[in-house]
Amino acid sequence: MRRLLGFSFLFLSFFLGCQTLSPSTSASSVKEWIGEYRRLNQESPSAETCEGFKKLLQKDFELRSFAALRGSKHCGELLLTEEPEPWMKEEWTQVQLELAEKNKDPKILVPLLLEKSLYNLRREEKVQLVQRALDLAQKNKFEKDEIQKIQDRLFLLAPRLQKNYDLKDSLKVAKDFRQAREFPEAQKINLKVLNSNKSSVHQQMAAFEELIRIEKLLHHKEEHIKKLKLYDKFLDRRISKKKFRKLKNLLVRKKKNNEITLVRALWTLGKRSEAEKILHRRIKEKTKSFSYATHYWLLGRIEEEKKNLDESLKWLRLSIKEVQDSSELEGQARWFLAWNLYKAKNYEEAIDVLTWFEESESAEEFSKARALYWKSVSLQKLEKADPAKKQFERLVEIDPLGYYGLLARRELNLPLVKPQPQNQNSHSYFFRRKLRKVFQPDWVDWMTQMKEKESLKNYMAEVTETYAKQPDQDDEVWLVLLQSYAKAGEYLGLFQKLYDLSPETRDRLLEIHPELLFPTPYENEIQAAAKSNGIEPELIYSIIRQESAFNEEARSPADAFGLMQLLPKVARQIGKDIGISVKHYTDLFDPKINIPLGARLIAQQRKRFKGEFISSVASYNASDAAIRGWKEHRSRPIPTEFIEEIPYEETKAYVRLIIRNFSFYHLLLSSQDEALFPETLLASNDSSTAH
Repeated sequence: MRRLLGFSFLFLSFFLGCQTLSPSTSASSVKEWIGEYRRLNQESPSAETCEGFKKLLQKDFELRSFAALRGSKHCGELLLTEEPEPWMKEEWTQVQLELAEKNKDPKILVPLLLEKSLYNLRREEKVQLVQRALDLAQKNKFEKDEIQKIQDRLFLLAPRLQKNYDLKDSLKVAKDFRQAREFPEAQKINLKVLNSNKSSVHQQMAAFEELIRIEKLLHHKEEHIKKLKLYDKFLDRRISKKKFRKLKNLLVRKKKNNEITLVRALWTLGKRSEAEKILHRRIKEKTKSFSYATHYWLLGRIEEEKKNLDESLKWLRLSIKEVQDSSELEGQARWFLAWNLYKAKNYEEAIDVLTWFEESESAEEFSKARALYWKSVSLQKLEKADPAKKQFERLVEIDPLGYYGLLARRELNLPLVKPQPQNQNSHSYFFRRKLRKVFQPDWVDWMTQMKEKESLKNYMAEVTETYAKQPDQDDEVWLVLLQSYAKAGEYLGLFQKLYDLSPETRDRLLEIHPELLFPTPYENEIQAAAKSNGIEPELIYSIIRQESAFNEEARSPADAFGLMQLLPKVARQIGKDIGISVKHYTDLFDPKINIPLGARLIAQQRKRFKGEFISSVASYNASDAAIRGWKEHRSRPIPTEFIEEIPYEETKAYVRLIIRNFSFYHLLLSSQDEALFPETLLASNDSSTAH
């Protein structure tokens, strides 16, 4: 394989390095070079454009190797002789591949196809490349060992393409069929593993868990519950058998986890009584060395839904007592204990429980902010206005970019203020000198103007990876690097690098540059979609920011795709209404398809919930039936309280984050320098005053 992959670089014809601009090179000459480069790139290949690229290669410009890159296609020959910079390799491989396609020489084409398959592409693309390489190798009678290596690579990427496989590979094959959304075949193979006498108990458990997962992906709720119950019986039978004695701890742990999943599924489907029976039956067993903390916690939540607050408090206290260490469950149990005390109007005790989060070293920053907000509201309820005000002011300081920090601003009637534009030329000579030891800032501007997005993304990844290893890092250098990510449109990389910084540094940078956290790409598509659907562009931005972090090729575990994370079935239904065809789920990776479909879905949900923001946003993450159930059983007159009542943690977090995102986008997209909290976000069909 290594020999095949390295083979391609032997076919380059001459090398031009990236030399430094001479002192005589002016900004106007750079502008002229880039302008000509873009013009030639837009033209169809011809002798004239080939000559134009060759002339650009002779000019004194640091990035003139791009003329060799793009000129190769126009000239029909490679214009580089040695291996390029690492961050340009991917683009060079593509150019070589395009030229090799014309020459149709399999000895060149096969290694190039394999080389391209090693880059950061979607798995489906990798499979297609390797499949083609294999077809060419077999057709042209390559050596057997070379064919075998290519075949091994293909089956590693896509086990489902194997015609013959043994039992031990069956689970990999089945998983691959599931990932390819070929569910019937995946189910067939998993059932075969499950029913085979030759399968180990580990293989049978893995097959059962895959079958359960498939039913969930298919949204077959009743069948999902049925499979969970069958798995429970399967585990029970093996726990009781002596031959599985050595695996008893594993089997018991699997049973507990499956049981909790079953209880949640039943509860979600409205089968609350059945869920309670399972929990009570398990608790009555009083098995030694078995923690019932999660069972107690679930009973506390169920009793809370039934509005039996005293019973809920009892079970939550038992859960806290049962927790064996400072786990996530302890924080959840303490939070819901405090929340139920608040709902019972026992504000003094609620404050005492909430104070634990301030003092706990294990509590996350989010949990601390949430506790401080509701502690402040509890103080208000006790008519302790001054202490409440001080706590709100403290919350604004410690959570400047968070949901609860925004709610504290709202209570204090403090607007978000748009930061004043920073003068990027204010850096000293010494700073610019330091910066150029890390990377070339001009290259970012030039590659952006040249529309060389892929090379720019790879260049930034290489630079930041190298700089992150240096011991004497400079926060100001990181700011320029982060801004360069934004210029490159590489938002996933930007967000990742941003959160690698210390919280203090990150908050300081974002206070001055919130656009790093709330970018605004796809402006034309989003403005058009917002206008045609009668919704705010900041809402579309908010949802994309949360759903995909602006990753066009995002794919969720639930098989939602693209910027706005659409399910293929839903996308096709909407597409029929607005004249957009979705032939394959990969079509949803196209922003021009994804954004209009997602915007229409948002508009439909807003209409369905009569314009109510919280419910319509929640419905983008959860089912309409679930939301109607929450409004029936968990309705609160104060919208911020209703948000806390949402039983799905994922949906609750989602609503909070969309409100957070919307507030900042509302400011950044506004022509005004400041903006108060948008009250429409907490508007309710209820006439009660919002908190």
